[in-house]
Amino acid sequence: MRYEAFIDILSGDKRFLSSSGDVVGITEELRKLIEQNGINLITFSDFIVEYLKENQSLLTIHVTGKPFSILCPNIGVFLQIWITDAEKSTQHFLAIVNYSGNVQISISKPELFDRVIFDIMKKSIEYLDCLRVEMPFLYRFIIFELFNSFRKLSKIKFEGIVDKNIVLADYKDRGLIWEIDSTTIDYTNSISKKILSPY
Repeated sequence: MRYEAFIDILSGDKRFLSSSGDVVGITEELRKLIEQNGINLITFSDFIVEYLKENQSLLTIHVTGKPFSILCPNIGVFLQIWITDAEKSTQHFLAIVNYSGNVQISISKPELFDRVIFDIMKKSIEYLDCLRVEMPFLYRFIIFELFNSFRKLSKIKFEGIVDKNIVLADYKDRGLIWEIDSTTIDYTNSISKKILSPY
């Protein structure tokens, strides 16, 4: 499974013409992720072109998407994406966070992805009941940065292992729970209930 975007080269499983006239190709896996969140493919193409052509290190936009009808309506997908143009192929990290149909799309160079994670964690603590972060593969540094960001934003009451989960909780009963070696991690504003529930 590889998440890739191509600019002005005829590659990718699906191709689009961006608003700026650039040809953008994406892999099938990336297309499915974008459509699953209800993101317009042209909007995403414009986002990738702007990020690469303006040589930005980090870019975030907010768009209207499709809400999920599951227990926690706030779902984030964090992954590595490769962007290829006529000159080179470069590695970046992408976060698509669906807040009940309001979608934040952030992309950055690998060394700046901790800023993206911190911003998402801050929003979660301030405004959300829950957030589930999913990854197609286990990126341990993402897990580390989520825990690290939570520590910076909260006064920690408990950190340890409960069953097969690493749990971090603050004095307001907010916390993170990660089943060791899984590709998902959950934030909740009621960690005591989360530990006791099967979800």
